[in-house]
Amino acid sequence: EEPSVLAHKMKLDVLLKASDGGEESARHLVAGLMQCLQCEGLTIDIAEKVLLAVSSKVKVPAEDATQLMAFVKSKFVVGDDAARGHLLVYQFLSHCGMAVAAEHEVEEVIETHISGKRVLSDAVLQRLHGTFWSQGGRCFVENNMTEALKYFNYSLSLSPQTSLSKPDYTKLLCNVAWCHLKLEAYPRAVQYAEESLRIAQHNVRALYFLTRSHLLSGNNTQA
Repeated sequence: EEPSVLAHKMKLDVLLKASDGGEESARHLVAGLMQCLQCEGLTIDIAEKVLLAVSSKVKVPAEDATQLMAFVKSKFVVGDDAARGHLLVYQFLSHCGMAVAAEHEVEEVIETHISGKRVLSDAVLQRLHGTFWSQGGRCFVENNMTEALKYFNYSLSLSPQTSLSKPDYTKLLCNVAWCHLKLEAYPRAVQYAEESLRIAQHNVRALYFLTRSHLLSGNNTQA
């Protein structure tokens, strides 16, 4: 009888604990991953756990990463599982340092949602917003404003006025305004700060970004 997906997951857990992060460990883990992914009964939850656990432990070679992700996309093709599969591919490729391929995946998810080809559920939308905010926040802390803005804009493209609570939506607008302020794109900073204030007129952060943008652009009468 073929080992179950849980048996393969347990084997992977053992390999992960024993891994020293080297190339030999990576080869064993990639082989274990492929066996696990090929099992009947594999769920997106298990796939997510094992793939992200391995990619955070060892550097998976690009060729192996591409093969694994092609298999994930062929395995999960319907509804929310398909969307989560693309998000998983994005996260895995990002961990593997394959930024261009990762961005292609997430842009496909956004495009199919916006076009209506595959509308995402609220649960998947929340997962995406969380991922983008986390990455945007990390880039902001690293003072990489261009990358931070990219991730916050990804979140903005997912109809956040309907998929986020009002406080979270205004916070997102403020984050975008702050990035533009840091990049000295003052008119854009003003635009997003004003949009945030239209939703919550006493938002202190938005007021600060609006005033600061006017002052730095020399528009003292508006400040």
